[in-house]
Amino acid sequence: MKIILLLVFLILSLAFPLMVAIGNKKSGMLISMAFGGFLYLLSTSMTNFLAMAAGLSELVDSEDKLTYVVIVVLSLTLVTMMFRVLKKGYSDQKNADLIYSGFSLINTFVYNMSAYSILVFIAMNHSLEKLTKYYPVEVAQQLLEHYDGISISSLLLLITEMALTFWILKALFNLVCRDDSGLFEYLLFLIGLFVHFYSQYCIENSLIVFTVYLILFFVNYRGKLGIKRKSSL
Repeated sequence: MKIILLLVFLILSLAFPLMVAIGNKKSGMLISMAFGGFLYLLSTSMTNFLAMAAGLSELVDSEDKLTYVVIVVLSLTLVTMMFRVLKKGYSDQKNADLIYSGFSLINTFVYNMSAYSILVFIAMNHSLEKLTKYYPVEVAQQLLEHYDGISISSLLLLITEMALTFWILKALFNLVCRDDSGLFEYLLFLIGLFVHFYSQYCIENSLIVFTVYLILFFVNYRGKLGIKRKSSL
């Protein structure tokens, strides 16, 4: 069952960005997607540089985690603002979705593949005898213990978190990766990013974290879900 959930997780990590890309198909779409990939690389480079300058080698205590969240949020906000100076870098909502598709192909799929494909490998070679063909005995034992310690519920939560994070970030990027976005949209982008990443890195209670995710998802998609406020009499 665990290997099935891991495969579902990795398949969805690729399917979501491709769904956004196919749903906004147009001529020159690969350029917009490459633009999104470059946005990811530049913002990540800025994040890593600032984190290194701040001495954040590991996120140990709450102060380090908060500092890292601030760095991530500022890096993404500054890079998306910098890209506005590029001629025709941003245009309409369809182009914004394509930019996010390129961004998320790396941020979601490539990252998850690099981080979690090892678990699929362990699941397919789930014995000390098989793993010792590739790793020393001590390492193989540690890998098996780590894999066996992962519960079904934690994998279900991982899939849910990935899905909510993907669509929340899509909505936030759609605010600012358009030529008609202004300071108000960037303020909403910054606040939304901070709330999301603060919940992800700084709050340990899973119930609170997923409550925040659901609120962010509802706030960004309430219109598309067909939920409207009743007009007052």
